[in-house]
Amino acid sequence: MTKKEGTQGRTIYLLLGEEDLLLEEKLVEILQRLVPPGERSWNLDVLYADETPVEEIINRMDTLPFLGGERVVVVKRLEALSAREQERLASYLEEREPPSALVMVASTLDKRRRLYQVAKRAGEVMEFPRLPARALLSHVKKRVEREGKRISDAVAMTLIALVGNSLRDLVSEVAKLVAYVGDRKVITVQDIQEVCTRGHEVTIFQLVDAIGDRQLGPALGLLREVLQGGEPPLLILFMIARQFRLILQAKALLERGLPSSRLHAELGVPPFLAQRLAEQSRKFSLREVQGALSRLLQADVAIKSGTQPPDLALELAVVDLCG
Repeated sequence: MTKKEGTQGRTIYLLLGEEDLLLEEKLVEILQRLVPPGERSWNLDVLYADETPVEEIINRMDTLPFLGGERVVVVKRLEALSAREQERLASYLEEREPPSALVMVASTLDKRRRLYQVAKRAGEVMEFPRLPARALLSHVKKRVEREGKRISDAVAMTLIALVGNSLRDLVSEVAKLVAYVGDRKVITVQDIQEVCTRGHEVTIFQLVDAIGDRQLGPALGLLREVLQGGEPPLLILFMIARQFRLILQAKALLERGLPSSRLHAELGVPPFLAQRLAEQSRKFSLREVQGALSRLLQADVAIKSGTQPPDLALELAVVDLCG
């Protein structure tokens, strides 16, 4: 199924996934290509599947473009269509080429159903799943750099751990941080602690603190709550490993005679965190810290190779770290 001669793009688009910010950016890009802003009042319909009967959607798609332009129908919340309605829409799209381009938007859709198969065969399907931690890291750094600022990988991962894995929320927090630091070029952990808040009472920071204090019961309870809150297991693992690397550095510096008052400057962390690291470094021997990092590497391999379920791999690691 192709567009009539002289038009751009495909007849059908399906934008699918939970990463709504990237999905919406792609929707804007498609609309900019197909419908000039000045024509949108008469050649663009934005409908919501949970509010619009499927026959009305089809009627809008059957409407001819006005003044010879490109007409586009956007259907959001497509997943709200019942199985029967999806089948009706799929039949319509297979039977004829509509005079309007169709852009369907859904957070999720059964890929076994005919509507998904028709969209894939006759148009273009673009998927936007939740991003893994490393991809989130890349997006955060690029958006910070776009504002003329800098942020290290470790500080960016701290932001992700605090805010969560929603790119939209992260972009919002980056805007706050950029405004907060003003003319200063580098965003620090202390900036994040002072500017960014999280609605959840339980955070990864409480979890790593409990592990650093070797409190097994609280640590396991916090781990379960953080996992239930939707945090990616590999991000949790990264933050725990980061804590033990900081404990190792703190231990080495203090044993070399560095005054505790200078620890925060040497580690590049806020003073309150340096104080906690100094306390936690005394609860582990050097061999135990090295063993903890080795144990976390084993958990990382187990999760990535699929030899253990992520939740179980983390729970076993926490038991060993607090033991």
